[in-house]
Amino acid sequence: MNVKDPNADPELMRLLKDHAHDDPAKLALLWSKKKDFPLTWMLNQIAGRQIAKNKIPSWFSCDAIIYPSGIALEQCSSELTALYKTQLTQASRIADLTGGLGVDTWAFSLTADEVLYCEPHAERFECAQHNFKSLGRNTIHCEHITAEDSFPILEKFKPDLIYLDPSRRDANQRRAFLLSALQPDILQLKEKLLGIAPEILLKAAPMLDIKEAIRLLENVKSVHILSTKNECKELVFLIGRDKIDDQHVYCVELQENKKISFDFRYAHEEKLEIITGPIDNFIFDPYASVTKAGAFKSISEKFKINALHANTHLYTHDQHVKGFPGKTFKVIEVLPYDPSLLRESVSDGKAALAFRNFPVSPAEVEKKLKMKSSASVYLFFVTDHDAHLRVIKCELINN
Repeated sequence: MNVKDPNADPELMRLLKDHAHDDPAKLALLWSKKKDFPLTWMLNQIAGRQIAKNKIPSWFSCDAIIYPSGIALEQCSSELTALYKTQLTQASRIADLTGGLGVDTWAFSLTADEVLYCEPHAERFECAQHNFKSLGRNTIHCEHITAEDSFPILEKFKPDLIYLDPSRRDANQRRAFLLSALQPDILQLKEKLLGIAPEILLKAAPMLDIKEAIRLLENVKSVHILSTKNECKELVFLIGRDKIDDQHVYCVELQENKKISFDFRYAHEEKLEIITGPIDNFIFDPYASVTKAGAFKSISEKFKINALHANTHLYTHDQHVKGFPGKTFKVIEVLPYDPSLLRESVSDGKAALAFRNFPVSPAEVEKKLKMKSSASVYLFFVTDHDAHLRVIKCELINN
């Protein structure tokens, strides 16, 4: 294929800018009758730029960037998570064996001396080559090859760290969740890769069972659970040559200008007892990264706050707690679960509803209450420390 540089055609560049925010489906109808017009390519670029604007703003700001078709842009790391991963290593030579769009490769090139990019998909490979040049990343070496076939190149490149972001599709293009079903299979390649580089950095999907992955990978040094906008985005495993029994787990909420981090160890978490207590003046709701990690007792110990219930995963205290990795709410009122009382309490019929360890389905509650969403008043439907159903009316004071 031939990569088309939008800067080389002023008319295409004008159209891209004029229709930057338009619906690609509507543009397809608008442009469908144009002769000798690269319709599919243009729609890919419009859709790609719309995703990149928030996901990888440094790429969006470069007009020469081109976006491949397919799911590469949807599945790639965001700029925030890619840059975070560069903080996990001081390696000077990094090999990215699952290059894809190239966002992680680009990020690694900002700190490493040399980076190897490997990608078997022809369109993604050519786009990445073009984009790295457009971004001025001249220390990236590109190879059109699979991870499984890259060993002769790796032996010559001599990386200090090997990075893998396996495809979450199996051989039949079905969604895959187990490590052994991903492409490439890290469990089959791990020992051979560690014979070349002392460390592997593995990115995985957030639905993966962390403890099971640690058991299978055996040599995990640390785990990093990354969330943005309170949504878990990535699991990152740092793997070394030695077997480690007590991994450090980092729960990280990444925001545009800061990161909020909480770390613990599973061995310590398992020794703790859950401490519950009645609903007090403040409610603390951990970020998604903390919840995914299962740090339920460690976070209670760290901040000296009580859990509402062993399975509710909300916490309470009589005072505001600084530095809590999550959202903080000021309690206004605590009510029993009674729809008529709730409608009286929320007179304007506006509240954000949240459910934690509550036996009534959200759909059933929403149908009974018929409330409109609100960003100021929250109703938490919970089971409390005495196993009673409660509704906590509160206001968000810290996001």
